[in-house]
Parts: sequence; structure tokens; C-alpha cells
Amino acid sequence: MKFVIIISIVLFVRCNQQKKQDSVEYNQRVSDNIKHVSTTHNMVKLYNVTIKPREYTTESQSQIVRFQVNIRNKIFNIPIFKDDTILMKDNYYDLFKYSELNGIKEKDSAIAYVKLFSNSIMSLYHKLGIHEVQGGMPNIGELVILKSINGDQFVFVPDTNKIFSKHWKNGFVSEGRMIRDSIYLIPLTHE
Repeated sequence: MKFVIIISIVLFVRCNQQKKQDSVEYNQRVSDNIKHVSTTHNMVKLYNVTIKPREYTTESQSQIVRFQVNIRNKIFNIPIFKDDTILMKDNYYDLFKYSELNGIKEKDSAIAYVKLFSNSIMSLYHKLGIHEVQGGMPNIGELVILKSINGDQFVFVPDTNKIFSKHWKNGFVSEGRMIRDSIYLIPLTHE
């Protein structure tokens, strides 16, 4: 009986060690991919964007029908397009409000403008290979939180001088590691 208990404990400890190792390797892959994408794409456009799938599954990423953009503390639901079709028709209201904010009032031009913007954001989202994007935090500064499928978070901070919150600047940004030209990546492990 003691032998079974000892074997069970050993197996449990080894499994936990393997999970931690797998998590470290996964986070390194995510970090490397974010570094690569940030060198070839303009990540600034994600500052005001929030993309949240409903569930933490790989399938939920393909079920996204809209994302949010925060401009001057106004939230706009921006639809996702598949070819020329809007995946969720009730987003027309924000589509036109968003395009009007950018000086476009004609219906066809507004749809074309928002489609181009939406496709650009979603293309970057898929290239990053992350699960969730949380931007639109003007009270904190110019940063984007990127969450991986396993729930771990990475904070994208291209310029620490544009972080206004002392808590974020002192607590997280100072602990980050520079991965390219003043771009910091900070893994915030969940407990």
C-alpha cells in the first residue's frame, strides 16, 4: 500500500513538472511569435481594440463576429467580414457611427472603410496567434494585453514613457524584458 502511495506521489510531481515545462515552452513560442509579428506589422492599431472570444478554446477564435474599438471613451462594435458579408448584421449602427467619426458619411464608402479596418485588425490578430486582445485603456497608457489560449498574459509596451499609471510603470514595465527597440514583453503568469 505504501508503495502505491509513493508511486502516486512521484507521478503527480512529475506531471506537474512536465506541465510547468510545457507552459514555459508554450510561453516562449508565443513570446517569439509576438516579437516576430511586431517587427513586421504596426501593433499601434491595437491600442484601442478589444477582441474577446466567448470561451478559451481554439474553436472560439473562429466564432468571433465583432470586436470593440474605444475612441475618446466611446465604444464601437466593429463587425467581422467574411468576404463581403458582415457576420453579424446588428452591428450596422456602430459601423456607420465609427465611419462618421472618421469623416465618411456615404453608406458604401463607410462599409468599405470599416471592412478594410476590420480585416486589417483581424489579420494582425490571427498572425499574433493569441487568444484575446485587450486595449483601450487610456487611463493606464499605450499598451495592449495579449492573452494566450492557456490564460497567460503578455503586455505589449512599445514606449514606457507613454505609460501613465505608476502601478503599471513601476510594477510591471520595470520587470519586463526588451525584445525589440523599446518593446517590452511581460509574462504575467496566472495563479
